[in-house]
Amino acid sequence: MKKLNKKGFTLVELLAVIVILAILIVIVATTALPAMNNAKKNTFVLYAQRLQGKAQELYAVDANMAVGSKDYTVQELMGSGVTEYTGTLTVTYESNSTTQKYTVTVKDELKDVKNNQCIAADTEINSAITGSVVVNCSE
Repeated sequence: MKKLNKKGFTLVELLAVIVILAILIVIVATTALPAMNNAKKNTFVLYAQRLQGKAQELYAVDANMAVGSKDYTVQELMGSGVTEYTGTLTVTYESNSTTQKYTVTVKDELKDVKNNQCIAADTEINSAITGSVVVNCSE
C-alpha cells in the first residue's frame, strides 16, 4: 500500500489561525484608532496656536499697536496655498497704563477640512487651549 504524504494544514488549523488574527486586529484597532484621533486633534490645536502667533505678529505690524481689533483669515495668516484649514480669527489689543493684552478669538468656525474638525466661534485661542475644544464640524 502507498503511504499518503501529509504536508499541509487542516481546515481546523487554518480556522484557528484566522480567529487568532481577527482577535489581534480587533485589539489593535481599539487602541490605535483613539490614539490616531487624539493625534489629529492635537495637531489641529497646535496649528491654531501657530495661527494665534501669526495673527498677533501681523496685527502688531498692521495696526501699529493701536487699541482695537482686526480680523484675519487663515489664508492671510498662513498663505493662499493653505486649503486644508479655513476660518477667520479676530485679534483684539487692549492697553492701559499697567497692562497690554492681545486676545485672539475664532470669529467664525475654524475648520480642519480634511478631518472634519472645528473650533467653534468665540473660542479664545491662547496657550491654554486643549484638544477638548475641537469638535466635529456642523454641517
